[in-house]
Amino acid sequence: MENMPYTEPPFENDIQAALSLVAEIAKPFMEPPLSYHKWEHIEYSFNYAMKKCDEYEKADKPVDRLMVGCAILLHDAKISHELPPEFNTAEDYSAHIAKQELTRFGFSDAFLEGVENCIKATNYDATPETDEEKLTCMADIANIFDKYEVFVWNAFALMKELMETTNKVGTLREFRGLSRDVVSSYLFKDLVIVPSIDRDITGMPIYEASGMKNLNRFMRASSIQIKATLLSIGGTAANGFLELVPEPVKRAKL
Repeated sequence: MENMPYTEPPFENDIQAALSLVAEIAKPFMEPPLSYHKWEHIEYSFNYAMKKCDEYEKADKPVDRLMVGCAILLHDAKISHELPPEFNTAEDYSAHIAKQELTRFGFSDAFLEGVENCIKATNYDATPETDEEKLTCMADIANIFDKYEVFVWNAFALMKELMETTNKVGTLREFRGLSRDVVSSYLFKDLVIVPSIDRDITGMPIYEASGMKNLNRFMRASSIQIKATLLSIGGTAANGFLELVPEPVKRAKL
């Protein structure tokens, strides 16, 4: 699908006002908050996306800020809902919710479809095509290639959430394997929009280089804790796992 310019009444001259309204609609969908998927994750991803929109605009490669913003704000709308059988993935259902909620603003069908596609592009099996889809996906995983302390804190939160909501994780070994597979799947996607901004001096995507550095450091550090046993659901998360979280993060977050 080619990138298309969108001008959406009545917000073409006040995108910030539109996004503020969408945020008010989106926030209740993140209740009750989970350990990882909560409003703070949405805010973090949204702020990252808006910063990147500024960078791309300065590089004369504007990305549809309104579309990306709407997609980020609603990309996890499914979190507090059971997945209906007619939807294959959480992203499909979140896209459906987003379309329902945004229809009230009178957005065009093309815009709504674009938002839906951006949300579906955040699935780890998806292949983002448009710049808007790429940026939405990049923003969703931005904590993976942020500072290592941010990466580890979010890994801790995600492991705790998986303990509480699924049977996918029962040991640190299982979480390490899941982390390696899922993180690698996201980082190896082609999310480059402006090469001069999104690639480092070696030509590698910055998100991939930084993300893999974080992942490899985490895998090395967690290997010494491979015998850690998860505590009961709702507990601290793992015996010894807190040793992987730098002290400044523990003081600030735990």
